[in-house]
Amino acid sequence: MKKMPLLNILVITDLHYRGVAAGPGSVAPRRGEWMPLFVKRALNRLQQRNEKPDLILLLGDILDNGGTNGEISGFC
Repeated sequence: MKKMPLLNILVITDLHYRGVAAGPGSVAPRRGEWMPLFVKRALNRLQQRNEKPDLILLLGDILDNGGTNGEISGFC
């Protein structure tokens, strides 16, 4: 039987990014403004371990409330 190559996947989910949106989030304990830091830390850890994912998936709620001014423009 032929051995299939492994596919390394990094999955990051439910970041609830708020960006520069004014006011509290839809759920008070969420700290969506930390999203860039979390993503950066995850990528730094992979780099320290000399791991290179073949695929990075951002899943779930990327934005806290896509209709709030500042979230979409801050994310892009």
